Amino acid sequence: MPSLAQSLSPHDLGHLHIVAELWGLDLEAPDAHQGLKELTAAMLQPGLLLEIVSTLPPESQQALVHLARHRGRLPWDAFTRKY
Repeated sequence: MPSLAQSLSPHDLGHLHIVAELWGLDLEAPDAHQGLKELTAAMLQPGLLLEIVSTLPPESQQALVHLARHRGRLPWDAFTRKY
């Protein structure tokens, strides 16, 4: 599965601002490259990550637990079929 940075890297600064806003973050970066670094660092802060995960539906939480148990390494097709 792609990492968070890999998933967000093809997107422009506007898209990164939208993601940041949905996570309750302010993005101060002047360009997409810096924005990607800033956003991924903020999104992976344990406290914020736990807060966001706790608001997800139970099925989504189960998918993340399953992924974590496999250290983030599951074949994409198997993961998408199951969840």
